[in-house]
Amino acid sequence: MASIKKSVLINAPINQVYDYVTNPSHWPILFYPWSLKTEPYLQKPLSVEHPPVSEHTQVLGVKNKITWTPQINDAPHYFLVYGESPFLFGMRGYVRYDFESKNQQTYFTRTLFYAFDHFLINLLFGHFIRPYFSYISYRGVKKAKQILDFHSLSEAAKKMRNAN
Repeated sequence: MASIKKSVLINAPINQVYDYVTNPSHWPILFYPWSLKTEPYLQKPLSVEHPPVSEHTQVLGVKNKITWTPQINDAPHYFLVYGESPFLFGMRGYVRYDFESKNQQTYFTRTLFYAFDHFLINLLFGHFIRPYFSYISYRGVKKAKQILDFHSLSEAAKKMRNAN
């Protein structure tokens, strides 16, 4: 399987980052225009006890559905989910999240491992589709940083106002 790895340092505690990015209802916020919606809509992080989640996506203008099955949930340090889509050229793979706490900040890494059923698609992927997947991965971790940095800053400002 090939992979795409992106990392970012987020100015928020590890539990807050973990809870946000492992909640499928936030994936369309982080990975739009790739991710359009998830079903069922959850208000909590995905656990291994939960049944698979369907993510409705759009890749290079083509709509499809990926079924994500949670594999490992070692909160708040590690999360692994398996996905497959018969509609997306037989794509299958894993998304792995790693979290490391550093002085009330979190080093967040997202790694996408992927393969396609069709040999020709695997060959073409490196030239046409991989750059798009790489961009969406980069944009997703950057968006998580923007949202969670802002949320942490807002919480700190509230605490300062309440202290006065």
